[in-house]
Amino acid sequence: MHLVIQKKWLICLAVILSGILLGISQPVVISNLKDTPIDESGLIGLLVFLAYIPVFLVVNNKSVKQTFWLGFFAALIQYVIILYWFIVAMTVFGGISFWFSALVLLTACSILACYIGVAFAVAQLVSRYFSWSIYYVLPVAICAVEYIRNFIFLGGFPWGASAYALADIPLILQSVSLVGVYGLVFYIILVNAALAALCFSVNKPRHKSLRSFIIVTSFVTVVFLVYGNIRLNNYEPDKLNSINVALLQGNIEQGIKNKTYLYAEEILQKFQKLQKQALQKPVDLVIWPEASFPYRVNSSNIFMPHLKGEMPAAIVGGVFYEEFRMPGSAKLNTVHYNTALIVAPDLKIEGRFDKNHLVPFGEYVPWPFMQIANKVVPGLGVFGRGGNFNPIKLPLLNHEPVLAGVTICYEGVFPEMSREFVINGAQILVNITNDAWYGVSSAPYQHLNMYKLRAVENGRSYIRATNTGVSGIVNSRGRVTHQTQLYEDAVVNATVFLDNDHTIYSFIGDMVGYLSLIFMTFILALALVGRDVFIRRRTRFEWALGIFGFALMVASSGYFADAKSNWDESAFTKDTFITGFGFLMGTASLCGKAWGRKVLLWLGALAFILCTLIASVEGYVYLFGSITGFTLFIITWFGPWKRN
Repeated sequence: MHLVIQKKWLICLAVILSGILLGISQPVVISNLKDTPIDESGLIGLLVFLAYIPVFLVVNNKSVKQTFWLGFFAALIQYVIILYWFIVAMTVFGGISFWFSALVLLTACSILACYIGVAFAVAQLVSRYFSWSIYYVLPVAICAVEYIRNFIFLGGFPWGASAYALADIPLILQSVSLVGVYGLVFYIILVNAALAALCFSVNKPRHKSLRSFIIVTSFVTVVFLVYGNIRLNNYEPDKLNSINVALLQGNIEQGIKNKTYLYAEEILQKFQKLQKQALQKPVDLVIWPEASFPYRVNSSNIFMPHLKGEMPAAIVGGVFYEEFRMPGSAKLNTVHYNTALIVAPDLKIEGRFDKNHLVPFGEYVPWPFMQIANKVVPGLGVFGRGGNFNPIKLPLLNHEPVLAGVTICYEGVFPEMSREFVINGAQILVNITNDAWYGVSSAPYQHLNMYKLRAVENGRSYIRATNTGVSGIVNSRGRVTHQTQLYEDAVVNATVFLDNDHTIYSFIGDMVGYLSLIFMTFILALALVGRDVFIRRRTRFEWALGIFGFALMVASSGYFADAKSNWDESAFTKDTFITGFGFLMGTASLCGKAWGRKVLLWLGALAFILCTLIASVEGYVYLFGSITGFTLFIITWFGPWKRN
C-alpha cells in the first residue's frame, strides 16, 4: 500500500518525534541528574540518521504552505531542546526573569526554525514544478539554508547543525576532512531522504530514479566509511613533532568576572597559582582562557604588567585598548578589543589576535541599529573587530617557533575562520573562551563538539582553554585526549602533535554548501519565472525590470565581496537585503503572472519605508534605496503588464 499519512494526530506525532530525535541527538545535560551529557558516549548521535524520517513521510502530497509549517515546527522543537541554555544564561547570569527569557528563547528558535521551514517549502515548490520527488530536493535545500545560517542574520549563528550530532562517531566524522560540516549535513539529509523514500514506496514498484537514489546514497556511505577507516588507521602521531602545552582553567565565577575591577588581584593570583602548578612538568606553552588577564593592556605596554615569576611562552586572554581622536575633534575616543596576547618568556608581548566575530548587542551593535543604540544605551558595543588571519609564531624556549591560529569565544563555531588560519600556515589551532555564561547545561559540551569537527576538517589539533570548562585537547582525528569537568579549578598538561596534513576541505572549503545554495537559487528562480522564460512573450517593461533585478544581485555580490571576505557582518546583512530585493524583483517581473505585480508593489513599498527609516539614523546615502523603492512602486502601478 502506498504510504500516505493524512490523520492530523499522526502528522503531529511525526513532527514532534522528528523534533525530539533531532534535539537529543546532540549533547543534552539535565543539571538535576548530573553535570555531564545523559549519553556520555555520544553514540546517541546516530539517531540523526533517522530523525528526519517521520517529518519527511508527512510532507509528501502537502501544499507548499503546509510543508513550511511541518518543517518549521519540527525544527522549533529541535532548537528548543538544543538551545534551552539561553534561559540559564539570561536568568542565572543576566538577572532576567524566567518568562522573558523563555520568550527570547522561543523567538530565537522560531527564527532558526524559519530557515528549515523555508527549505521544506522551497523543496516542495520545486519538486512540484519539475515533477521530482521531494526527497531528491530536500538534501540540497536543507544544506543550502544551513550554509546561509552560517552568515546571516546578525553575523550568523550555525549552532546546532545536524552534523554536530556525529562528533563522537569517528568513522563517519572523518568525512568532514573531505566535504566539511555542510557536506556532512547534506549526507545526513540524503540518508534520511533515501530511507523515507523507501518507506513511502512500500508495496509499490520502485521507480528507476528511486533505485538510482538508493544506489548513490549507499555508494557515498561506503566511501565515507572506507575513507574514515583508512584515515583513522593511518594516523601515527609518534612520528610527528610535538610541543608540551599547559591549559589553565581558573573557574572564575561570572559574578566575579563582571566586577573584575574589584577582584583583579584575586583573579591574577589564582591564575599564577595554577601556572606554578602547571610548570612542575615540562611546558613549552601556557594558555590562559578568554579575558582571564584582569588588567587592560594597550600599545604602551611592551611587557605584560603585573606578571611575575617564571613563565614560558604564553597565550593570554585579555582586553586591549587603543585611544584615538577623530580628525578635527579634541575628544579622546577609546576602542577595546577582546584579544589573545602572545607573550614571550621574557614577558614581552610578541603579537596579538583580536576577536573577529563579535557577539551582537554585547560586543558590538549590528547595522543599522548603532545610532539608535548609542542614544538609548551610550557605550553599548564598544569592542573593535579584528581582521587578521595570519598565524603568529609562538616564541617557544626549547623548540622551533610554531605557527598558531587563535579563535576567541564562539569563533570556532564558524568553519571558514579556522580554515583561513590553516591555509595561511597554522600548525596548531587554539580556542580561548569563557563558557561560564552557559552554567551547568548542554552548551559547553555542544561547543566542544564543534571543535572536534574543526580539527578533522583542517587536519590540525585544536586546543581549548576555557574559564569554567570544558577545556581539552582535540587531535586531528577529532578525539579529545584530555578533558576537564565543568566548574573545577584545573590544569591540563598535555602533548600536542604538530600535524602537517592538508585536507581536501582546506582546499575547497564549504563548497558543498555554496553549490547547494547556487543550485537551489537557480532552480527556484526557474520554477518561479518558468522554464519558457526566454520564449514566452513579455513586454519590454517586464524584461527591463527582471534583468535589472538579477543584475542587482550580481552587482551586490561583487561590491561586498572584499568586505565579506574580512567577515564584516554589516556587509553580509546589506548584501542579503540587496540580493533578496534583486531576486524577488527579477522573478516577480519575469514570472508573467498576476502575483508578480503584487510582489513588486509590496517590494517597492517596503524598500521605501525601510530605507527611509535607515537613512534617518545612518545617513542620507540610504535615500537612494528609498528612491529606488518609490520608483519601483510607481512604475509597477502604472506600468504595462502582460498577464498570463
